[in-house]
Amino acid sequence: MRGILEAAAQYPLPVDEILAVVGIDFDQLNDIDGRMSHSQGCRIWQEITSRSGDPCIGLSLVEFAKPDTYDVLGYIASSCSNMSEALRRVAPYIKILHTSSILTFEVEKQQARITHTIKEPLIPTPAAYDQWVIATVVLFYRRVTGVDWTPLWVGFEHTPPEDIAPYHHFFRSPVKFEQPVNELVFDVEILNLPFQNTDSSLYKWLDICAKERLAKLPKTESFVDNIHQIIIEQLPTGDLSLVSIAETLGYSPRTLQRKFKEVGLSYQKLLDEIRQEFAFLYLREDKISTSEIGYLLGFSEPSAFYRSFRRWTGKSPSEFRR
Repeated sequence: MRGILEAAAQYPLPVDEILAVVGIDFDQLNDIDGRMSHSQGCRIWQEITSRSGDPCIGLSLVEFAKPDTYDVLGYIASSCSNMSEALRRVAPYIKILHTSSILTFEVEKQQARITHTIKEPLIPTPAAYDQWVIATVVLFYRRVTGVDWTPLWVGFEHTPPEDIAPYHHFFRSPVKFEQPVNELVFDVEILNLPFQNTDSSLYKWLDICAKERLAKLPKTESFVDNIHQIIIEQLPTGDLSLVSIAETLGYSPRTLQRKFKEVGLSYQKLLDEIRQEFAFLYLREDKISTSEIGYLLGFSEPSAFYRSFRRWTGKSPSEFRR
């Protein structure tokens, strides 16, 4: 995310203000092993889109991208001899960028296909993020090959914006929306275009770095992580009592309360934090009414959501949305 924000700063956008809204300090991004939640990443992209006033901002920001924008993966790809080799070497480490990221690469007859999606069913990725990912692949390989190639077609998970001209301007190919995954389809010959100015001697060292980074990713979830995930899954059902959560985990309510005490947290505080985080996300989506958001967050009625939101922010949901 640091590379994305550096690109946003060059656009230019007020990155410090964006981070302040999400509750992240820029210094945190300098921790090479630090992670942010999927919802925080989505909120950053929502702020970028809102503050730029450009629904296709993801296509614009890639122009400011550099190899280190993509962490060690950018350097690994740059050290390869062609696109085929780069995709094979990068794919195993894609979770360094996002632990829920799924990247596939396949060849069938004369067509190559790359797909990408984030396995986070309750919080779909913003359109700008999808744009960034697919545009990144295209522009990166245009630059390293020195060939201004075009895909056969591209597909996106998100709905089309009112004006899709920026998509056609960037990709110069047919564009499909509301697809199961984000995808890029191109002529198989593109895979073998030679990269310019590569240094294959760096690959071994970069591969070791990537393996170390991957090994540091969380292997098991903590107690709080488990509770967090269960709450997210049960939000739409409204069944969010401490007793219900305890039953899901196989604990007695007393045991669950004790475990919360051990980590210095209360169940209600965690529930409020999750609801507030999702409320901010949903309120950025104009198509979701405030009443519907209340039910999505597990409130029994809209008025309960309104009272809670005012307690969290000092504003009503409608005032915040403005």
